[in-house]
Order: sequence, then structure tokens, then C-alpha cells
Amino acid sequence: MTKYTVLFTAALMLFISCSSDDNNSAPDDNGDNSETPTELKIHKLNTDYYYNGTLDYSEEIIFDENGKITRINGFNGRYTINTYNAQNNLVEIGFYSNTNELYGTHTYEYNSSNKLIKFTDNISSGNGLLTTLFSYNGNEINLFQEETDKEGKLIFNSKNLLIENSWNSSPNTIYKEIIIYDSEENVSEIKVYSNSDYQYSSTFNFDDKINPLSNDFKSNPLNYFTKDLFNIEFDGYSNYFSDANTTQKTRNNTVYTKSIQYNQDNYPVSATILKNGELREEQTFIYY
Repeated sequence: MTKYTVLFTAALMLFISCSSDDNNSAPDDNGDNSETPTELKIHKLNTDYYYNGTLDYSEEIIFDENGKITRINGFNGRYTINTYNAQNNLVEIGFYSNTNELYGTHTYEYNSSNKLIKFTDNISSGNGLLTTLFSYNGNEINLFQEETDKEGKLIFNSKNLLIENSWNSSPNTIYKEIIIYDSEENVSEIKVYSNSDYQYSSTFNFDDKINPLSNDFKSNPLNYFTKDLFNIEFDGYSNYFSDANTTQKTRNNTVYTKSIQYNQDNYPVSATILKNGELREEQTFIYY
């Protein structure tokens, strides 16, 4: 996967401006007029990526008013365009060069219940199309790639939260991630195994504010995983997988810290991400 391709697709809500009328609202118990926070819709997420303290490249993710990613302007002038059907299901991602030439696509097919049943990738491999089929069995989704015989599985709990993610990287090696949630349904830890052997875990800390990127991920996790289907690493999706914003991720001796600035409605407007104290990313959030 090239670095301009984002661990992507993201989220959010309908815009409802709910403020109380200054003249007609009754005071609360403290004598102050109450005011309902505004629910915002994410419009753009801009990220600058740094390497050794120097700006490496920038990326802009653009969302429509339904919270769906429509375009990503990425590395070296390349970009992607997302297309959705009438049911708001992602049906195609087109990959374009900096000369506006379409050089690859990801396509998605659904059944009558709007469940993803087929994903076709004609860009990640030099061997032609890679076709992955999806089958559903209760709280499990099984993945099978026709051209390579690779398999994967996603398991969800009763709240439709992903709790296990596994795939085979070779005939004799199976990677598995166990996803653990806190009482607020934020991902608190991810444990990674190779076959049955424990490899490492990542732990996460969160704020108590609003993550504008989480809703779409929770309702459409397969849109994210199909980017690199059999090397999923749910571990990498810390921008998206919880309702609150990740403020720290720790894996072995590596600590990522995220300092976030918020607006008056408790949405992030900017953030700085450090890896063991070294600047790695700067983010800016823009709303409709």
C-alpha cells in the first residue's frame, strides 16, 4: 500500500442547529439560560505528515453532508474519488494520477440486504484482479479471495462491535487481533497473535469529547478493511474506531500522543500527534 492511500473512510451525522431562544427560554436551576450544543458534520480532515521533523506530504479527506468520504487528495498530486449508490453504499473508489488519469479501481457489490458480498481490487497487485467474496453467518463475516485462496474472518458482539479479526498471510500463518472495549465502548486494547502465539498489544487512552469520524466506521467497517484486506491491522484505525478521540496509543516502547484543540461544541478543530516526542502529524478539522 502506497503512503498516499489513507487508512480511511469516515463518519458523521446530520447537522441540527439547536440553540435556545434568548428571549423565550427558561433559566436553569442556576439562573442561566440552557443551550443545546450544535451537532456538526465533518467536511474536511487535513493532515500534514512529518518525517525527521520535516514535512513529508499532506493529505486532504473530503466528506459529503451524509458523512461519506467523497475524495482524498493525497501524495504527489494523486487523488481518489468515491462513488455511492442510492442506498449510500460505497460502490467504487477510483484512483487517479496527478495528470487526472484513472489508473485503478476498487469496486463493491451488495446483496438485496445491502450487505457487501464482493470486493474487486485491480490496483494492489501486478497480477490482475483480486476478487474477495463475503459470506455471513450470524455474528461472523467470512472472507475468501478467489485468486489466492486467502481467508479471513470478522466476529462481532451483540452490540455489533468488532471483537475479533483474523486472516491468513500464508498457508501456515494466521494473524488474529482481539479487540477489547471499555465501559464507554471505546477500544481500550488490541491484542495481536500469530497462530496461537501472543505477539504484542496496543493500549489506548481517550478524551471525553466527540469524535466526528467514528459513526461511518462502526456502520461500514468493511469499507476500511478492504483497503488492505489481508493485512488489516485494525490497530491502525485509531482515528475512527471509537466515539471519543484517541489521545494516546502505546505499543511496546512506542508511545503516540495526540494533543487536541476543541471548539465550543466539544468537536476537535486541530491536533498534533507525536511519536515518542517527535512530531509525526498535524491535523485540521473543518465542518459544514
